[in-house]
Amino acid sequence: MIIKKYKYIGKNKYELTIDDENKIFYEDIILRYNLLLKKEITKKELESLIKENEFYEIYYKGIEILNRRKKTKKELKENLKKYYDNEIQINKAIERIDKEGYINNKDYSRSYIFDSMNFKNYGPYKIKKQLLDLGVEESIIDEELKVFTKDIIDEKIKKYINKKVKTNTNKSERNLKEKIIQSLISDGYPKEDIIRNLNDISFDDSTIEKKEYEKLYKKLSNKYSGKELELKLKQKMYQKGFYNKND
Repeated sequence: MIIKKYKYIGKNKYELTIDDENKIFYEDIILRYNLLLKKEITKKELESLIKENEFYEIYYKGIEILNRRKKTKKELKENLKKYYDNEIQINKAIERIDKEGYINNKDYSRSYIFDSMNFKNYGPYKIKKQLLDLGVEESIIDEELKVFTKDIIDEKIKKYINKKVKTNTNKSERNLKEKIIQSLISDGYPKEDIIRNLNDISFDDSTIEKKEYEKLYKKLSNKYSGKELELKLKQKMYQKGFYNKND
């Protein structure tokens, strides 16, 4: 097979005309095998070059992806599998990319934790689980999470509690506390810290209780009366989290 001509087409690529067919190879292949100086190539050699060129196609795609946004090995692999189905070549490309220092789980974790703390308000448990799911080593996560101090945890919990108390219009103290605990646990905060901070907050749901009682009375009095109405009111109010503290 005759190499008739070659042309640099940019982005580390050359177009070679071999016999009457054009083939595109990365510069790495061109230089490694001196293709600019060769005049002939066997069919077997061409097949081998095409296979090796696929590695560089995946390799440079990986670099391109990482230049847009930092990723872990696991994330990068999932991204590359959207474009290529050769897992062996994908793994080889990622191994080289990692060795060359393009993947840094420590820096990645630091940035991820900062964004999760400041823009998503996630707690340490949720952040750790997400980073583990992304393939970051637990030792790296634990080290970087030290930035999430007890004071910061308390500050974020208190801020959330105060916001929910301030905007509460229909929940009893009991139901509001349960909702706050569930939400903050879901966001990755330690339950003991949530409860401790909740105990420092004073609640007054008497106005809401009166409002909810009046709404229920208006609704239920059309259907019930006397002792039955009283029982239904107690049941509904208890379900809503309102109850006589002296009962």
